[in-house]
Amino acid sequence: MKTPADLFERGFQLAYFVVQDRSTALEILSNSLNKLKAHGLFESKRAYWRDKHLKRQITKISRSEADALQWLIYLETDYYEKKQEQCSILSAENLALRYVKALVRITTARSSFYVNIGLHRLLYNYSTAETQGVYEVMTSRFLGADEYRRAKLFLMRKLRARFGELLTTIRDAHGEFRFQTSADQHHWIELVHQCLEAFTPWSTLDCCLMPSQVHLLSGASSVGMSANDGVTLTSDSIESQRCHVLIHPACNQRLLQSLRMSLPVQKLAMPLFCLDGDSSGDSKSSSPRQMAPLSEEERTAIENSLLSESSRRRRAFPKLLRILVDRSERVRCQASNGAEASFEIGDDAELIEIWTEEDGKELLLGTHLIRHTERSRIAATEAFIHLGMHHKLVLTISPCSEASPSARGAAVSLMVQSISSWDIWKEPWRLFGLWRRTLPTHAVAVIALLLIGWAVTWINLGRSLTYQHKLLVQNEKELSAEKNFAVELRKQIQPQQARPELSRTFSLVPDRSITRGATSAAFPEILVPTYPTLINLEIPLDSSLSVHYRATLRSFLKGQSIIIENGLIPSLTPSGPVLVFQLPSLSVKPALDYTIEISVPRPNGQIEIIDSFTFHVRPPG
Repeated sequence: MKTPADLFERGFQLAYFVVQDRSTALEILSNSLNKLKAHGLFESKRAYWRDKHLKRQITKISRSEADALQWLIYLETDYYEKKQEQCSILSAENLALRYVKALVRITTARSSFYVNIGLHRLLYNYSTAETQGVYEVMTSRFLGADEYRRAKLFLMRKLRARFGELLTTIRDAHGEFRFQTSADQHHWIELVHQCLEAFTPWSTLDCCLMPSQVHLLSGASSVGMSANDGVTLTSDSIESQRCHVLIHPACNQRLLQSLRMSLPVQKLAMPLFCLDGDSSGDSKSSSPRQMAPLSEEERTAIENSLLSESSRRRRAFPKLLRILVDRSERVRCQASNGAEASFEIGDDAELIEIWTEEDGKELLLGTHLIRHTERSRIAATEAFIHLGMHHKLVLTISPCSEASPSARGAAVSLMVQSISSWDIWKEPWRLFGLWRRTLPTHAVAVIALLLIGWAVTWINLGRSLTYQHKLLVQNEKELSAEKNFAVELRKQIQPQQARPELSRTFSLVPDRSITRGATSAAFPEILVPTYPTLINLEIPLDSSLSVHYRATLRSFLKGQSIIIENGLIPSLTPSGPVLVFQLPSLSVKPALDYTIEISVPRPNGQIEIIDSFTFHVRPPG
């Protein structure tokens, strides 16, 4: 999305569309945003062949930030739906909406191959041959009918696990397993259309393709999405666009019409839900599916909650980790250096969460969205998640061998590693002990091993001792690039008498005072003109901890650094020391939130963040 405000509002409306309760929707949005911000920071096993071999099959989707939040909201609403289904009388309309949402959530977690089968074989009653034709036109991939039947049975098994006895499985005249359908499909046309509109991937809302452009989705060439936008299609954007064409009602209808197939409204196959009493009918509620937008108080409360959780994660010093898979605890392990744990997951696993307890409260340390291949197997992955300031958790997912069709899960291994280099000093003492025991009988072999071990040890030691130095060098390179960018921006600033004068000096407030203050407190706002200029941001300091300070400007939601200023010297004012940060107006965008982190160097050479200041950019007028 273009702005955090768009993400917040769109996420709230989606959550309310599903649960129909404002307070629950706010809680779902806050939890989903927190899980998005706690997502694993790095994956070392990536599909690098994607951009070079677009004609190959796309085995998994790398979601954008917007699509990841959308999917997390789907998953978060499942928890509240299941709680309600255990203690409430449900309507057929609510179950129909949840059925469509479950189809979209399960299939988009895998690939457009599954989206195609889920919608055209289960939501609609198209034949296997027709479903094959759709996918072959979109991808230029020609799979056997058995692949489609196997994927359909997999989706039916997932839906039965979600809805249980509410769905009835039957065998039709051709011997094919299907869900028993409702008698009057006309009642569900409008609701299904609303659901598919709401569940269309957010990253593709402005990228509808015409039937003549469907060939672009095959990945045959890196051309623009349309004749005028000039955007280059990557493998991930192609896959997201395929999902869009299949889910978005208007695009899907145009695609099917171009293939001379029946319209979706004529092939709708909503299941009959087995409910008790009068609730089993096809009646629909008249309650609106949209709600009043987020208020400023609600938005501020969510932002403060995210800021507080991020701060808790940075300061955390966990002792015990709880590993959850799809909200079910699987294993616990210590957070000390070298601690290990392992467990197995099924092919239907979707989300791994790492929790701990800090100051008597639960704290989410990290999340990992499990990726799946087109054949419903879990993709191999290696990622890491920071555990506070001193450790990281290395998470490795190893899928079962494809040679065993019955074993479709994966093994998950966890290892806690310290970011300190002092443990490397233990290695020379181990080598010394080996030399003392074996030298009398195998002197030559031991000496050779000793020399090899000594070389390897010192190479690893050198790498470990220079780790912080490399980080500083990289940071200096980024700083140099940012300074050059800021210089170029300042060169573009030319005074013009006709421009209206705006206040170009603004005072910021520490984030800690906002978080701990009244619930109605909001981030300070600064006015940014439409023309290039410099804005002075006054940053108050509690006391002068150092002669020189570093200020880093970051985007609030993504956390990406924009400008880094070193060597800032505070000025003494009647109210205390103040830093002045010169902000080029072209480096920020209206309606976005930004954070300035103030840090100081320590005697050990490390940089410590001492305070942060968040502000909202508002255009004049």
